[in-house]
Amino acid sequence: MRRVVFAIWLASLLFLVVQAAVAYPDLPERVATHFDARGEPNGWMGRSGFYLLWAVTVVVSNAVPVTVALLMRTMMEKTPYLVNVPRKRYWLATPERRAHAAVVMQRGTMAVAVACNVLFAQVFDLIWKYAVDGTATISVDGLLTPFGVILVGALVYIFYTFLRTPDEQAG
Repeated sequence: MRRVVFAIWLASLLFLVVQAAVAYPDLPERVATHFDARGEPNGWMGRSGFYLLWAVTVVVSNAVPVTVALLMRTMMEKTPYLVNVPRKRYWLATPERRAHAAVVMQRGTMAVAVACNVLFAQVFDLIWKYAVDGTATISVDGLLTPFGVILVGALVYIFYTFLRTPDEQAG
């Protein structure tokens, strides 16, 4: 399962890279980058500035959860007082439970990175569509629904796992 979550995250990241590369020739030198509540653009920036901002945003927003995921096992072992999970005493009592808890947190953290990448892909697509034909409309519901579904799914998975011990899950 850990490899599946990692593969999904990597695919979402690669999608963002391919999307940006394919869109580059279509984007004008001046790109609409901010939209009002009606979906009308009210902020622009140069294409190269937009790509630089986009790259920094994607790198930072992916580096933080990936770093946290990679450090999760170390945190569980070396600094358990920094870990805050339901039934903390149970989950941090043995090395096996700590390892399992770290995997659960890693999966959840990577799911958050995937949710962010889905949101970024949607925003980029809207900016691209607006740049090409000026007809893209910004819908908060349309943007936040997939993001929210993935995020809520990750949180439900994490809390459901931590609120039930493996003994309860087996029975």
